Parts: sequence; structure tokens; C-alpha cells
Amino acid sequence: MIPVIGMTLGVAWSAFEVMSVAAMGGAGYGIGRKYGRIACEMTDQMVQTISDRVSQQREELR
Repeated sequence: MIPVIGMTLGVAWSAFEVMSVAAMGGAGYGIGRKYGRIACEMTDQMVQTISDRVSQQREELR
């Protein structure tokens, strides 16, 4: 009976480890996707602002 309890605890511990790693991976993916999207939008906005200012300067020089 004792070996069965020991194996059960071992399997439960292994399952806990796997689920913990999976949870950390999922959270990391979600956070990375969220802040990556924000960074991409900020970069796009900077590029648009620079492009608008360059176009404005070209128009003033004509």
C-alpha cells in the first residue's frame, strides 16, 4: 500500500511541475504579445510622424 501512495504523490508532483511550466509559458506568451503589440503600434506612430514631417519639409522647400 505504501508504494502506491508514494507513486501517487510522485505522479501528482510531476503533474504539478508540468502544469506550472505550462502556466508560466502561457503567461509569458500573453504578456509578450500584449506589450509587443503596444511597442509595434508606438513604432508605427513614430514612423508616420517622421514621414509626415519629412513630407511637410519637402513641400515647404518647393
